[in-house]
Amino acid sequence: MTEQEGVVKFHLNHETKPLQHIDVEDLVHWRSVLMHQGLIGADPKRYDGYGFGNMSRRTDAGFLITGTQTGEIDTLGLEDFAEVTSSDLSANSVTSTGATAPSSESLTHAAVYLCSDKISYVFHVHSPDIWHARERLSIPSTDSSIPYGTPEMAKAVINIVLQDKGIFCMSGHEDGVVGFGDSAEQIVNSLLSLRDLSVAN
Repeated sequence: MTEQEGVVKFHLNHETKPLQHIDVEDLVHWRSVLMHQGLIGADPKRYDGYGFGNMSRRTDAGFLITGTQTGEIDTLGLEDFAEVTSSDLSANSVTSTGATAPSSESLTHAAVYLCSDKISYVFHVHSPDIWHARERLSIPSTDSSIPYGTPEMAKAVINIVLQDKGIFCMSGHEDGVVGFGDSAEQIVNSLLSLRDLSVAN
């Protein structure tokens, strides 16, 4: 049975108020690119119609991340993002602010950022092609027994990110692929290149 997308599994301390003076232009642009490629969005034929994929960027206070269940929105505005200002992996908690609550994957994003100050972006997409080819392409992957959005996933992610491959898969999260690094363009290009490789004979 497919695990339902968008279910928040951590303790969320969220202050609902509009974010101010934060530029989201880069995230909106690259999200549009990934949506066009079918790697982020919402599709009635996939995951029971729930939105899939999320994106974040490091900020001075923490990181900016797309809001929960915003996959069906064509073009996001600042009101569709939340800023995570603190997180505690051991306590399974996230503190955030924004007009919308943060993505259910926020704890995983937090774990990636903890690994290196050089990581500026984390993009979580859904690619059946890459995911099913992960062993053949030697893509680092979390164990299939670990569900998304949990402290166990966050800890597993840290071990993988420290290998610094820039891409990893979530074996226990159907089609889940995560790219990270200091360049949004490089992450997107890597994801698209891997997808091309995954379908090549």
